[in-house]
Amino acid sequence: MSVPRPRRLWLPEREEYGGPANGRLSDESAWPAVDGQLEQARYYWIVTVCRDGRPHAGPVWGVWLGGALYWAMSPETMMAKNVARRPRALVHLESARDVVIVEGAVDCPDAPTLPAGVVEAYHVKYDLYQEAGDRGMPYYVLRPETVRSWSASDIRGTGIRWQFD
Repeated sequence: MSVPRPRRLWLPEREEYGGPANGRLSDESAWPAVDGQLEQARYYWIVTVCRDGRPHAGPVWGVWLGGALYWAMSPETMMAKNVARRPRALVHLESARDVVIVEGAVDCPDAPTLPAGVVEAYHVKYDLYQEAGDRGMPYYVLRPETVRSWSASDIRGTGIRWQFD
């Protein structure tokens, strides 16, 4: 996976956000920490859009592998139905102090195209062996287009919008 391009996260120039933006933007060297947060997270909050435009959020178990998030869920869930209509989602980790928000396209790859290592990583992380399609729960994958990350202790200094090709 290539390192995404970083840009300073835009914030209003208010004291609550640390005053005016100054100083140097963190560079690509900050990406491994963000990648590590995504890999180590236990729960991922996924937000989709309902048919009537309402947001729908729910936590899932998942694995961040090779620059993408994989999780298994029943196609009968509201989240899966929303993704079938609009194959996009936003993912937020649990922390409000060390924030990572991922936006991108969602797909439901069939078992033969599921990358090697996804099932094993899921098993190691959750002690649950979940083959693609087991119990009627296929894997879904979110491939990021943008990731926003920051530390609440220094939003101005750490706020980055990562852009993927």
